[in-house]
Amino acid sequence: MGYNDDGSVDSCSSTGTVAGDSYVGGLVGGNKGGISTSYSNGAVSGHWQVGGLVGANGGTISNSYATGSVWGWENVGGLAGENDGDVTNCFWDIEASGFSSSEGGVGLTTGEMQTASTFLEAGWDFVGEMENGTENIWTICEGLDYPKLAWQFVIGDYNGDGHTDFMDFCIFGQRWLGTDSSFWCPGGGTDLTNDGFIDLEDLMVFTESWLHQQ
Repeated sequence: MGYNDDGSVDSCSSTGTVAGDSYVGGLVGGNKGGISTSYSNGAVSGHWQVGGLVGANGGTISNSYATGSVWGWENVGGLAGENDGDVTNCFWDIEASGFSSSEGGVGLTTGEMQTASTFLEAGWDFVGEMENGTENIWTICEGLDYPKLAWQFVIGDYNGDGHTDFMDFCIFGQRWLGTDSSFWCPGGGTDLTNDGFIDLEDLMVFTESWLHQQ
């Protein structure tokens, strides 16, 4: 998005490389509206007002992050290049971006950015937890990847056919009360709550996604 005047950008992501002159961001170039629960991990380059997520912010940004490399001349930051608005509970990767500073947000190492507790302590709503909400917005494969939006997965689709249905329930039943790898990791297992066990908490998440499909 080049410019967000007074709209709402929610639960969105961008992975592509972005290049321009001024007001260049991985997700939004200039923002005067609201951005929430979103992320960018593509490389960003420009001259002025350049940021990993937003080039220049005059609105609000919350519960969002950026991890891509950033390059620019002036008003450049890992999350936002310029900020006259409000930024809350947002992060950027200081190692991947090459920037230890930003107009708003908190800079973290790659290891910290790939740890669930970093975001849970900031109030982000993850699949399998209840304290930060029950919308199941985020997921994570800890130690290997950054948080992803749950809508990018078909939750409980264990056989990879794009549906959460009876065949997936059979696979789930076979692994009941066993130990298993995280569903959110590449080639992942059955564990929907990312705690290493297949139990009632996983069944609750599974039933919430019953008959979902791509």
